[in-house]
Amino acid sequence: MDLEVLAHNLRFFREAHGYTQEYLGDILNIQRQSYCNYENGRRIPSVEILSDIADLYDIPVDLLIKPANNKSDSSAVNYTLAQLIADFQSLSDADKRDVQTFISYKKSLHHNHQEGV
Repeated sequence: MDLEVLAHNLRFFREAHGYTQEYLGDILNIQRQSYCNYENGRRIPSVEILSDIADLYDIPVDLLIKPANNKSDSSAVNYTLAQLIADFQSLSDADKRDVQTFISYKKSLHHNHQEGV
């Protein structure tokens, strides 16, 4: 596991959700300084803590520990993804369904375009 990638992703997801290190420490039942050490790459969180953080953001752990698969700047990609997730999570259930319907529609258009329909 690349500590720099993990530290970077932890910070971006936290900031995208508008959380403080103190808030994360409280939620995770750890001291703020312990969480700060994760974001600074001085310590590796336990599997349980990583799982709890991923659950908090409703994302797979992979998004915390792996760099973006894109060849472009991974920090920009991760920040954009984190912001999209935070924006989506802030929506009402009805609005989330609308977004999911829209995505399905756009995917079908893309799929139909690729098939020459």
